[in-house]
Amino acid sequence: MKPAGFVLTFVSVTAAMVFFRAQTVSSALDLAKGVFGLNGVALRHGAQAIAETYGTDIQKTAMWIAILLFIALVCPNTLQILAPL
Repeated sequence: MKPAGFVLTFVSVTAAMVFFRAQTVSSALDLAKGVFGLNGVALRHGAQAIAETYGTDIQKTAMWIAILLFIALVCPNTLQILAPL
């Protein structure tokens, strides 16, 4: 149940941030559609130029995401490390 609670909390907070930051409900819905890719997927001009210059390596990016996600979710934070002192 713990992973399901984490995902539910993350999705709820993210959705709330979209609707509370938007000036109108219409703009919030447009942003929500964009988050889920309903407006299409494209890189900004600057990001596209960087991708063309340096290339995109999906496997390397996925590996970095997995490593950093492991560090963020599994490794102890500073409060946990310093608590025994």
